[in-house]
Amino acid sequence: MSDMFGIVTCSECGRHRIIDLYDDVTKCPYCNNKAVTKDLNILFQDRDQSIVRDALTSMSGIKVEKKKVDRNIDPMSSLEYRVENVNDIKDKMVVIAKGLTDIQGTFTQEDMERFVPGKGEKYLKTMLDECMVYEVGYGRYRFY
Repeated sequence: MSDMFGIVTCSECGRHRIIDLYDDVTKCPYCNNKAVTKDLNILFQDRDQSIVRDALTSMSGIKVEKKKVDRNIDPMSSLEYRVENVNDIKDKMVVIAKGLTDIQGTFTQEDMERFVPGKGEKYLKTMLDECMVYEVGYGRYRFY
């Protein structure tokens, strides 16, 4: 049997909630009242749980705006943010090398300096020694 979800009202506390209509018994998460599913009045039902959630939200009167994705975000600043939030040095090297490769295709020691000022050469040497990156042309590198 495939899933079917519904919105019901608890007979005890009066709150709307989503239930799986294939469960024999359901328990209200707000007041713990148990009820037999087939005896409940189904206010709305659908196979897609997200549609049922949207219906419940609209029944509550709360307007939820979907988050808009800004397609103009600078990928380098996003990479800087990810790098700042990595503590382990080797993990940081992987994040930088993979990120630069994903964004630019190849990268240089100067690109490394943006993320680890004064340490770009040292990081790059370690990445080469650890086989994290390889040189595709003079001074140009890619993440494996």
